[in-house]
Amino acid sequence: MQNSDYTVLVIDDNDDIRQCFSEALKAHSFQVHSCANAHLSLTFIEQSPPDIIITDLSIGWGHDSSLLQLLNERYRDIPVIVTAEAGVMDDVIGALRLGAVDYFIKPITDTEVLMHAVLHGLERRRLRFENQRYRTELEEANQQLRLHINELEQDQRAGHFVQQSMLPMSPFIARDYRCTHRVIPALFLSGDCIDYALLNKRYYAFYIADVSGHGSAPAFVTIWLKNLVAQLVRLRQLLTDFGAINDALHELVTVINDELIAMRLNNHITMIVGIIDTQTHELSYIVAGHLPLPIIVSEGQAQYLEGQGKPLGLFVDNEWDVYFHQLPESFSLVAFSDGILEVLSGNDLLAKEQNLLESLSQTDGSIEAMTDKLKLLSFERLPDDIAILSISHDLT
Repeated sequence: MQNSDYTVLVIDDNDDIRQCFSEALKAHSFQVHSCANAHLSLTFIEQSPPDIIITDLSIGWGHDSSLLQLLNERYRDIPVIVTAEAGVMDDVIGALRLGAVDYFIKPITDTEVLMHAVLHGLERRRLRFENQRYRTELEEANQQLRLHINELEQDQRAGHFVQQSMLPMSPFIARDYRCTHRVIPALFLSGDCIDYALLNKRYYAFYIADVSGHGSAPAFVTIWLKNLVAQLVRLRQLLTDFGAINDALHELVTVINDELIAMRLNNHITMIVGIIDTQTHELSYIVAGHLPLPIIVSEGQAQYLEGQGKPLGLFVDNEWDVYFHQLPESFSLVAFSDGILEVLSGNDLLAKEQNLLESLSQTDGSIEAMTDKLKLLSFERLPDDIAILSISHDLT
């Protein structure tokens, strides 16, 4: 903006000083209005607020206050420069405390110094308005952000409800087997998925899966996975031909792998999927890049099962081995998502896995005992989702 865009109000009861200031300001192209007393000044300010004010400090208002005090109370956004007679330094300091941006001791012989003060005051006014505008815009942006966060939280809560409603019954008890689970999400939504079911009144089919990433995308993949497996079992009778368990397990992970690659979601899945024959207590299972490996807890001892294989959704034409394990009469088969490794003490993976074994050997393999022993509910916020699956059999 040019100087001609600004209006300066000069207030002084001395005609010569008003004229001197007005001529100097007009010479620099400012618009100038001058007043001899507070009443005329306030009338002008109310009708046409100036951009800056130059006023004599002695101009009073009423009996007990000065014009400067009134300006500070009513028109704080207008910068004020005060002039004063020599010997009133204490009053000048008080004026600065009342918000004056600058002061001069009369007589003022160098009007260029006054011009510099006017320009400085106008710059401060501009910066103040800019800051106010930025604060207003920031508050509006924060308000919009709060609205978006509320909407996001509502969506997340709705997604969390959907995920929770799709989890299997816990505990589920049949044929002396007890299946339980727990999913502790780091956020509202979880990328961990658990399911199990008793098929043909004899075979327990189960899986625990961990989708890479955090937030909504992996959560939606868990819902997709749940529906896909259900369709494969229901529509294609997969996992129901128990004369060929190996083929059934391999076909299940192959279909998941192919479908996930075809969707191009940039999310891969680690998974343990298995079948327990409740008559022979034989476990058949596949490990698809999942850590930690399944754990058998029995008679105060805990041990990892063997197994390896690549994650799902990364490699085309992959192959997975089917592993077998003869389960003892009394046991708990425990599987975790890899979020458990984030909260265990230890300098490396081997130390963390050993810590997990030692902790589980001191429990009965139940969800409650493991959660308590590992203090999983004591964390204010988990670094990653933790899912726990426990399938136990106890003749006693």
